[in-house]
Amino acid sequence: MNSQNLIFVLIFTCLILVSAGFTQYENAGSIVLVNGAVVSLKSSATQEKLSGFALGVGLEQATSGGNWAGGVSFTYLGADDSSDPNDINVNYQTFPIMLFGKYLIGPEKYKAYLTGEIGLHFSRREISGTNVYNSSRESGSALGLGLGGYAFIDEKLLLNLGYKFMYMNNSYYQDGFVHTLSLGIGFQSL
Repeated sequence: MNSQNLIFVLIFTCLILVSAGFTQYENAGSIVLVNGAVVSLKSSATQEKLSGFALGVGLEQATSGGNWAGGVSFTYLGADDSSDPNDINVNYQTFPIMLFGKYLIGPEKYKAYLTGEIGLHFSRREISGTNVYNSSRESGSALGLGLGGYAFIDEKLLLNLGYKFMYMNNSYYQDGFVHTLSLGIGFQSL
């Protein structure tokens, strides 16, 4: 393990411990979020800009003041690149696991938020075509920044709209950047 990965693992471990302690302090409620998203990224194999999809679930814990929250999210990202004139298809799949912190502002019924995330990703790239097949896997660290909003339908149900910019090192994407625009539903327990 090189020193850069060791530093990342130490920071990640510290954030997990801080997040666990932070989210247990004066609990104000939990939210389970289920999101679907469109994804934009750039292929390292063909240099093409790709669109894909993402499906995710997150667990969020708020503090009693209601302005801070933290949690964990699990997402599946998928994109295909079939732009090659030689009928070669490249399929990308990524599974990021992220710890996040959120700062929420706004009245009870509508909340805007800023979020920061840190975590790990596990990626797979599959190249297939006439007489060609190659599959490879890799993993690395991931960082994300985002903004969005909640609209509470009632005290236990909400809609979520968000944008996230994510950087993944050691990824198959040209510059390591992934953009997601998500829409989801949340369930709150008080």
